[in-house]
Amino acid sequence: MVLEVNLFVSTAVLATAVGVLAAWLPAMRAARLDPVEAIRG
Repeated sequence: MVLEVNLFVSTAVLATAVGVLAAWLPAMRAARLDPVEAIRG
């Protein structure tokens, strides 16, 4: 089995991008919430 550097790098970049988006989108949504409304439910 031969591992290609191009495949390894592209997989790492894609995984990083998915991780950043998965963390960033909910954080941006939560940042727009009024804290009092978030506590009330």
